[in-house]
Amino acid sequence: MMIDLTKLINNYEKEIDVNETITFDQEYLSTTDIRSIKPVAVTGTITKSDGEFFNLNLKIKGEMTLPCSITLADVILPFDINYESDITDENENLKIMGNNLDIIPIVWENIVTEIPIKVVAPNAKPIKKGEGWQILTEDDENKPLSELKDLLKEKEDE
Repeated sequence: MMIDLTKLINNYEKEIDVNETITFDQEYLSTTDIRSIKPVAVTGTITKSDGEFFNLNLKIKGEMTLPCSITLADVILPFDINYESDITDENENLKIMGNNLDIIPIVWENIVTEIPIKVVAPNAKPIKKGEGWQILTEDDENKPLSELKDLLKEKEDE
């Protein structure tokens, strides 16, 4: 999503309002744990600072769907991000081409930083047993050792 900065550069306006909805395709999602993402609302302003700097002040709001860490079921996680930064042509993650600024990399970078390490669905119940495996408790873990103790006691009594 390109924003024309010409009016700011030539001092015709003091700020540019941003009020856009951005949709991310599967290509963006493939490198993350995000299963899907609803269209993201981006609002804010761009102002010119001293020299060649621009000040970008954005509010990024939306919902992403992530897998539950226990059941792998879908978990909808809302996000509401406030982003403020001075930007120049030298920023690596920005695409300033001529008088246009592409804010999609900024928005995407901020969404990715909101992904938690672990998400658990509110109704998730841990699975304790499956085919060929089970989760052991401390009592279960000590049973083989207690049987071994009994065998050693019998051996000592002989």
